[in-house]
Amino acid sequence: AASTSKIAGSGSGAGKTITVWYMDGDLSDAVQKAIGDKFTADTGAKVNIQVQEWDGINTKIATALAQGNPPDVVEVGNTDVPLF
Repeated sequence: AASTSKIAGSGSGAGKTITVWYMDGDLSDAVQKAIGDKFTADTGAKVNIQVQEWDGINTKIATALAQGNPPDVVEVGNTDVPLF
């Protein structure tokens, strides 16, 4: 049976925001919202969802990392994992 326990220290993210890059066409708006709402309920932190195009995403990620302001969470494809 799956556990639905809360994250330890829940509520410690109040007043904070994480940025999440999802890839276009992979998750419906409703699923993205449900994930964000659950995260906010468990941590208190807000979720800033930014939908990205697959075309050129590796360059965009590398640029964000080099500039020191990357998103907190990035959806990547299986072939992209070894690059980062």
